[in-house]
Amino acid sequence: IGFNIVVVLSLLLIVYWVALFVSHRMGGPLYRMEVAFRDMAQGRLNQPVHLRRGDQLQNEAQALNQGVSALRERLEELRDQARQMEEASDPQEMRDRANLLRRRMDDLFEL
Repeated sequence: IGFNIVVVLSLLLIVYWVALFVSHRMGGPLYRMEVAFRDMAQGRLNQPVHLRRGDQLQNEAQALNQGVSALRERLEELRDQARQMEEASDPQEMRDRANLLRRRMDDLFEL
């Protein structure tokens, strides 16, 4: 009986450590992704998701970083067009640039 108790306790300890290891490999990346989504919702697009080597969800984090990068590029394009609109002196030219900016936003984003 004593040997069986030692074996069972050893197995329970091993299962506990494996479960803890696996949960950290999934829980940590999920937490980092959650923080990244929260940052995106707040408009902070300069915080890429960095996961440790060997963590799960590496592909998903890379896809999220690529999506944020593409979004940042689109926003930069819109900022450039807004700057050009600010530089326009003629009211008709300003209206034309505003219409161009609105059409470009419609092309870039589906709302």
